[in-house]
Amino acid sequence: MTDEDRTKKIEVQIADTGIGIRPELIPTMFEKFRQGDGSATREYGGTGIGLTIVKSFIQMLGGTVDVKSVVAKGSQFTITIPHLEVEKTESEEKPEVALINKENILVVLIEADAHIARLFKTYLVQDGYNVLALSSGKEALDEITRLNPNIICLNPILPDINGWELLKKIKSHESSLHIPTIIVTVVDNRARGKKLGAADYLIMPVQRNVFLKAIQKNLSRT
Repeated sequence: MTDEDRTKKIEVQIADTGIGIRPELIPTMFEKFRQGDGSATREYGGTGIGLTIVKSFIQMLGGTVDVKSVVAKGSQFTITIPHLEVEKTESEEKPEVALINKENILVVLIEADAHIARLFKTYLVQDGYNVLALSSGKEALDEITRLNPNIICLNPILPDINGWELLKKIKSHESSLHIPTIIVTVVDNRARGKKLGAADYLIMPVQRNVFLKAIQKNLSRT
């Protein structure tokens, strides 16, 4: 790698001195709901989707995640992402014609993972929307009833109640059944989402433009 190439990449290394990972388990550790060792899962807990989400978002940015590990000594994760300077084209510099008045739009974002919630909230706020981010299903149901938002983004993986049951309640309540609800999650269960009344279904990782396009498309239908 030349000096010029090196300046165009950002590299982050994270290391620990933990139990380590056996070499034969490394190829599958980024799969959904997989952990390195059943006994480790029982002792240390965890859902098994953290590394999957990390790798998905890094790949979305055009980067890579590499792992080196020695059993009983620890592991080192290396994240490499490109440092891109985007040049605006003439068309991009022209103001867009807004299809909706975003200043009057309230989006309720229901996401238990704080990092993912922060990312999606940033997308929405930067695009001009008002956003209420919630991590609790019960709280979300109360706020939806109270605020009557314009659109809901829901990840059914919640800590307190079943997110699918939450969607069912949203779509069975007279005050909220009209609100378009977009499912944004790592689990592909489109048939269930459609059956329960979801307006749209996005599989993470979701690129910013795809996410915002889904929001605007479903708002224009209301």
